[in-house]
Amino acid sequence: MRDEGRAAGRIVPVTEVPAGDDACWLGQLCPECGAVPEGAGAQDATVPCWRCGAVRGRSEQGGGGAAAR
Repeated sequence: MRDEGRAAGRIVPVTEVPAGDDACWLGQLCPECGAVPEGAGAQDATVPCWRCGAVRGRSEQGGGGAAAR
């Protein structure tokens, strides 16, 4: 049994810890709220964000943030 507050007794070098996937999807996030696009929005940048309504296609073309409401 381990004592509370003591180290686990095993130190693992960082190189042995499996790394996650590259962040190649960062460019797909909503520019306004950071949500990951879902459904049709994952493939089509003109589909409004499911969370805030921003349209990625307009922002990428310099048109501004959230869609007109």
